[in-house]
Amino acid sequence: MRVGVLALAFGAVAISVAQTRRTFTTGPAAVDSTYAVFPQINETYSTRPMRPSNPRIELKVGAPNNLTVNGGALPGVERVLPGTRFPGITSTGWDPPDPTLATGPSHIVVTVNSSIAFFTKTGTRQFQQDLGPSGFFASVNPTSFVFDPKVYFDQVARRFVVVAPELDQGGSQSKCLVAVSDDADPNGTWFKYRIEAKTSNGGNEFWLDYPGWGYNKDVFVITGNMFPLGGGGFGGVQFIVLQKAPMLTGGSAQVTSIVDQNAFTAQVCHTMDASTDRVYCVGVGNNTSMDLFALTNLTSSPTLRKTSVSVPRFNGNSVALSRNNARLDTVGSRLISSYYRSSRVVAAHTVGASDNDNRAAVRWYEIDVRTWPTSGTPVLVQSGQVVPPAGQHYWMPGICSNRNGDITIVFNRCSSTISADMMSVARKRTDPAGTMGAPKLMWTSPGAYPGGSHRWGDYAEVCTDPNDDSTFWGIVETIGGNSNWSTEIQKWTVTAGGNPLDLVVPLAVSTFQGSYVRGTVADVQRNDESYYVVGSVPVIRLGSVAAAQMNFRIQRPRSEVVGIDMVIEALSDAEVAATGMIWLYNWNTGQWDHKKSFPLKSTGQGSVTFSLASGISTYVNANGDFQVIVRGLTPMSTGAKPFSLKVDLANLALSSLG
Repeated sequence: MRVGVLALAFGAVAISVAQTRRTFTTGPAAVDSTYAVFPQINETYSTRPMRPSNPRIELKVGAPNNLTVNGGALPGVERVLPGTRFPGITSTGWDPPDPTLATGPSHIVVTVNSSIAFFTKTGTRQFQQDLGPSGFFASVNPTSFVFDPKVYFDQVARRFVVVAPELDQGGSQSKCLVAVSDDADPNGTWFKYRIEAKTSNGGNEFWLDYPGWGYNKDVFVITGNMFPLGGGGFGGVQFIVLQKAPMLTGGSAQVTSIVDQNAFTAQVCHTMDASTDRVYCVGVGNNTSMDLFALTNLTSSPTLRKTSVSVPRFNGNSVALSRNNARLDTVGSRLISSYYRSSRVVAAHTVGASDNDNRAAVRWYEIDVRTWPTSGTPVLVQSGQVVPPAGQHYWMPGICSNRNGDITIVFNRCSSTISADMMSVARKRTDPAGTMGAPKLMWTSPGAYPGGSHRWGDYAEVCTDPNDDSTFWGIVETIGGNSNWSTEIQKWTVTAGGNPLDLVVPLAVSTFQGSYVRGTVADVQRNDESYYVVGSVPVIRLGSVAAAQMNFRIQRPRSEVVGIDMVIEALSDAEVAATGMIWLYNWNTGQWDHKKSFPLKSTGQGSVTFSLASGISTYVNANGDFQVIVRGLTPMSTGAKPFSLKVDLANLALSSLG
């Protein structure tokens, strides 16, 4: 990382912002419950009611610089370990689908044009409705055209939040519909708002399109490109700042609207740090710079600042050619998504593979904002480009970082023989600057589009699971067997494994303490919410105990192994405060050594990592045998409640000399 900082430490350039602003307050929320809807699952299909003009903004040519992209893919190194996968919402008749998803403790919420659905993490669909005037947003009385929805899970407030613009060109109306769940379960009560989004400037009125959607501890923020309702040119980007506190209880929304007349497509960062008092947004300035925005003074008088960060020059002319010579829309070089944590912003977009090659490729950035805008200047830490092999195209990237500093991207792949694949890449924080592991195939579309031009996207999304802030969930558009669009939902983790010999799964699993309930070794070889389950038993002077033993065989010579990262996903029953423990078998003493304790979660991903950086020969014998016990305990001091220990995944990622 430090190499990247030294190589790319170019200061940002402050930009004056031509702004208009207004503040207003809405009435209280409309409050309704999804439980009142019948039927709970209502799949709708209808032709998109209107297609408003949405002209592309020409990519500006920036000042030349001598920056170069740091790296590409690490040959032969896979960083992505796929888990559960299941279909999301299928074609609704709207085009494109604009898929996004959000992950809560126990649920996945998906939005598309123009529907919303709730799933369990094993893929059971619990709810699906249209988003329009007779569907999810009916209680706020929108007009007929509700479009471009987005959803996220606010990991600070622990709520699901949905936004969808609404447009009535004939009636000169532009609104943003916003819904906030009352807790971390999307089933039940939501607080819903209809917020003014129309702006005026120089006697012309503008409507909001292509929303960005993010948050921090204090506010929700919507951005959107402003297009004319009648005369006038492009109206810039509107930043809508919503005070979060009243909206969490259905109170009146306090709104500040700021318009930057010289910006285009500003993506709002999802701010994962619970103490950060500002919100960053990022957009393409020109072909050699990114625009970085900061919203500050959020709880008093929100203020917008803007600067420019130099990036390696890119080719903005990208194409994606699929089977049947179908041309799939790459949405140009606009940024698709962005995240902020620990002073770092990550963002990604589609670019041409090189100056003389318009095949679509994935470009990504990591920017250190430092203390800007209080002082100092942001700096580009690293940039990378995931370039497809000859004849292929990579496009529509969604990007996210996790609490470990790992970064992942979900995107699409196509070629003359590939209609549309779901792909992912990832990097460990310690990988060389700008590099990613090898692209991983997640899903192959069963169908294909006919020849001609086709809309695609306009979004792809990836987020972390709030139960561990490490596991990733993503969604992209795919093509169903009926040649209509579909969506696919995928879970994955980032592994340190490179060479296939460096990713080791258990050969056997058994009950060490407790009562066997169900499961096989296959259930602990992959993270698919299928568990090896052990019921607890009472142990005198200790409490209730359940433990599973897993045996591994490392194929590399022991002398080549210099580190072992062990990933465990284990859960216990709800409302039981059980402690998890990791024990390793010591081949020198013939005893089990306690290595780590952690709280056992009751839902979702209970992923923990233990790293062994020394004493390899103590725990790996000459044959490569490595034995692990995962134990759960409810101690006597807390009443020793009985529980089930459920192990979903155990694997080893080796750091090796080979």
